[in-house]
Amino acid sequence: MKHLVLLLLWMSISQAPRAQQLIDLAFLESISLQEIRLLNPFAQYGCDAYQVRYTTTDINGQLDTASGALFLPDVGGQAYPLLIYQHGTRRSKFDVASRGAFEITPYAAGMGYIGLAPDLLGFGDSRGFHPYVHAASEASAAIDMLLAIADYLIEQDIPYNDQLFITGYSQGGHSGAALHRAIEEGRAGDFSVTAAAHMSGPYSISGIMAELIFEDDEEYFFPAFFGNAFLSYNEVYDLYDSTRQVFRQPYADMIDAFYANWESGLNSLGFDFLNEQLKDSLRAREGGVFLSALFQDSIRNILANEPDHPLSQALQDNDVFDWAPQAPTRLYYCQADDRVPFTNSTLADSVMNAGGAANTLAMDVGPTLDHDECVIPAGTQRILFIAGFQQTNTKTQPGRYAPVSAYK
Repeated sequence: MKHLVLLLLWMSISQAPRAQQLIDLAFLESISLQEIRLLNPFAQYGCDAYQVRYTTTDINGQLDTASGALFLPDVGGQAYPLLIYQHGTRRSKFDVASRGAFEITPYAAGMGYIGLAPDLLGFGDSRGFHPYVHAASEASAAIDMLLAIADYLIEQDIPYNDQLFITGYSQGGHSGAALHRAIEEGRAGDFSVTAAAHMSGPYSISGIMAELIFEDDEEYFFPAFFGNAFLSYNEVYDLYDSTRQVFRQPYADMIDAFYANWESGLNSLGFDFLNEQLKDSLRAREGGVFLSALFQDSIRNILANEPDHPLSQALQDNDVFDWAPQAPTRLYYCQADDRVPFTNSTLADSVMNAGGAANTLAMDVGPTLDHDECVIPAGTQRILFIAGFQQTNTKTQPGRYAPVSAYK
C-alpha cells in the first residue's frame, strides 16, 4: 500500500504543470512578404503569426499562464536563428503581441528569424497587474517562453540553429537587458546570446530615472511612467499601504484608478489616459508638468538621503546597467530623447566596459531626435548590426543545428 501511495504521489508530481510548458498555440494570421517590405525593405520572407500560451511563475513564485506570439518565416527547409523582441510600454492589458499588437517582430521574421514576442506578466492571459520595469519578471517570462517554444519546435520538426538574438526599445531596452543578463548568468539552460541590440532603455532606474523626480524647473511630459513604476514595485516589494503615502492628491487617486481598471483591458482607461490626466492636472495646479509636484516630500527625502530604505533598494534592484555583457551588444539612443534620458545608455556603456564587456558600444543614432523619432534610426541600426552575425543552414533533421553563414 505504501508503494502504491508513493507511486501515485510521484505520478501527480510528474504530471503537474511546471514553468516553461507550452499550453497551446493558435494560428493568428499570415503576413505576406509584400506587407512586411512596406516597413522592412530588407525582408526576404513572409511569416505566419501564432498566439502562444505557456506556463511561467508570477512575482510570488506561483504558476501562471503567460502569453505571447510566435512568428515563423513562411519558407521552410532552413534552420533559422531565434530572436526575442521585448516590447515597449504598452497602453493596456491586451495591447500586446498575443492580441495582434505585433510591433516589429514580423519584420524580423521576414529577415529569416524565428521571432518570439512575450507579452510579459500581467498582460494577455497572465493574471494581475503588470510588473512594469521589473527586471526579474521581464527576464523570467521571456526565458520560460523561449524554453517552451524550443520544445515545441523540436516536437514539430521545425529546425532552428544555435543563434539567439535579443532586442527591444524603451521599456523593451530595459527588459531586453534584463533578459540578456539572465541568460548570460545561465538561467536559460544551454542557450547563449549571439548578439543583442538594446535601444533607448531606462537602464538606471535608481539613478538617472529617479533623478527626474527632483526636477523643479523642467517639465517632463510622461508622468504616468512613474505612477506605473511605483504600482509595479509596490506589487513586488510591498512597500506602502496606500498610494497616497507616495503621491500627492489628486494624483494618487488617478494612479489608483489606473490600477483598479487594469484587468478591464480598456485602452480608454489605460496608460495613455492616465498620462493625460496627470499632465492636465499638474498644469492646472502647478503651472507645468513638474515631477517634483507629483511626489510627497518624504519620498524625495528617502531617495535623496536613504540608500538603504526599502524603496531605494527596490529601485536599485531593477537597475540593469551594472554588469558586463559577453555577447556583442549595442546600446542605441538619441541625445534629444524626451522620455528616457540618453545618459542611461552612455552610463551603461561606461560601466559595462569598465567591468569587462567583450564588445559593447553605445551609439547616438540621432542627436536631435526625441524618443518617438528615434525608433526608426535605432531600428535600422539594429537590423544592420544583428544581420552581421545572422547565420542559417539547410534542414537535415529536427531540432537545433550548428549554423553556417547565410551572408557572404
